[in-house]
Amino acid sequence: MRAAALFAVLAVAGCAPQQQAASDLAARGDRELAAAIGDRVAGKAERCISPQTSGGPQLIAPDRLVYRDAGTVWVSRAEGCPFIGRDEIVIAEVYGGQLCRNDRFRTVQRGTSAGIPGPFCRYGDFTPYRRAR
Repeated sequence: MRAAALFAVLAVAGCAPQQQAASDLAARGDRELAAAIGDRVAGKAERCISPQTSGGPQLIAPDRLVYRDAGTVWVSRAEGCPFIGRDEIVIAEVYGGQLCRNDRFRTVQRGTSAGIPGPFCRYGDFTPYRRAR
């Protein structure tokens, strides 16, 4: 019984650093998103956007992608992926000329010689952030 109690204490103690790392990552993601959006105001989420945007996507840890288009910042949450690294390259599957909710994408770690793609992820809705008028 003492061994089981000791194991439980060690298991909980081992989770604390992981929980702290996840919390730190989420906080960093929130800071990066705030910097990307700036003073823009969120609009109504849309199902699709044009992939012909400039400067996208920007990966914001742990699960957000940012696309920019003529003053609008589009933010989508990656669904089905536990984590996207900031240094990964997005490989999107584009059908019909637009990126849409539930379209799939994968990531590849930048600088690796193998170039093995990660698991399939899906785009969530795209929320536009525009400057207030």
